[in-house]
Amino acid sequence: MEKELILLGLLKEGPRHGYELKRIIDEKISTFAPLSSGSIYYTLKGLEKDGLVSMARKRKGNYPEKEVYRITRKGEEKFKELLKKTCFNIKRLYRSLDIVLYFMNCLQPEEVIAGLRNRIGQIKGIREEIKGIYKKIRKEKQPYYIQAIAQRNIRFMDEETKWMKDFIQKIRKMA
Repeated sequence: MEKELILLGLLKEGPRHGYELKRIIDEKISTFAPLSSGSIYYTLKGLEKDGLVSMARKRKGNYPEKEVYRITRKGEEKFKELLKKTCFNIKRLYRSLDIVLYFMNCLQPEEVIAGLRNRIGQIKGIREEIKGIYKKIRKEKQPYYIQAIAQRNIRFMDEETKWMKDFIQKIRKMA
């Protein structure tokens, strides 16, 4: 559902060829959404089959022909439906760390602590990357709702890090 939502949203902004969609996803969207540029064409073909997008081949000068995709009226309706559905419905978040915690007794306390520290380090790296993106989008004066994506992710990472540090202390007390 997210793939369709993203592609329909990008095409709602205007017609685009596959490479342009791939570039936007790689540069902007892949930092916060589960869409790899490799699945774009497969998803576009499905959207075209369902009548949500149309495709026309266009040639510019001596360059090779490009497949340019455009959202249809049916696609615009589906986009709004998916947008509302995604906003109003929440899925339970399943995190791999929860599985580790469930089976934590199979590891030594120091192994769990080492894993959590490693995870904190990884989160710190991702947080710095997102913080850099946030600075860039603020400098570009992107709309507040685009800035909110980075702010929200930073806040989640801060809370996750705080929780893991607290849990490390609890493990030490229990060991």
